[in-house]
Amino acid sequence: MADAKFPVVRGLIFDLDGTLIDSKVDLIHSVNAMLREMGREELHEDTIAGYIGQGAPQLVGRALGNGATEAEREKALKFSGAASEAARTLVGSLEGDAPFRYLRLREPPYDEEVLRAWAERLRPVLAAFASDIVHTGPAGSAQVAKAANNLILWACLVADHEALALAQRFGLDVEQLRKALGMSSASNDALAKWGTQTMAWAEDDMEIVQQMAADRGLALPQAGLNRELCRLLKPKRFKLDEYGV
Repeated sequence: MADAKFPVVRGLIFDLDGTLIDSKVDLIHSVNAMLREMGREELHEDTIAGYIGQGAPQLVGRALGNGATEAEREKALKFSGAASEAARTLVGSLEGDAPFRYLRLREPPYDEEVLRAWAERLRPVLAAFASDIVHTGPAGSAQVAKAANNLILWACLVADHEALALAQRFGLDVEQLRKALGMSSASNDALAKWGTQTMAWAEDDMEIVQQMAADRGLALPQAGLNRELCRLLKPKRFKLDEYGV
């Protein structure tokens, strides 16, 4: 049997949740705390575990059941977004309204020497699946880096659709143009991987970005627009004939 051929992975951005820590227990406790707060009967941990994996809104919605009102769902999302004390102790404080919360960077001063030492201890583990490893800073900084990455990714995908749809309307060979653009200043990862993105988390990613920006009093008008564009684009992504009509 021939050896499997895998593409070279130059880098990988990931968060702790479900990767380096098992957050399932925290989520189960959070959901049952939310149900108690709302005067509802708690659910068995296996039941809640079966709801995990599709995002906070679906998790809370399934826990409440189909009879829940919109007001109840909103209240439940705000309450259930609280992290457990164990998670706070591990990674620091959480900021923002549910359903999406993000790690707030620990306030300076930082012990840079300790941070670098921990980064070096992790390097052999990370090197098992990534060739490029960048230490972004204290606990929570990598989530900011991930949010920045996602902001750029989805902006590029929207721009790619508009550029290729325009070219198609003028009769250009879209695939040939895509290859040419890949050699130019318009090159981007979304264009290189055209046709493969599911956009499963695009709107959620952009909501996190907007929440983070609001927390710092920062206006990101393009990010807000791209969030709405991603929502509209997702069901007809890569269908250039349908774009803009």
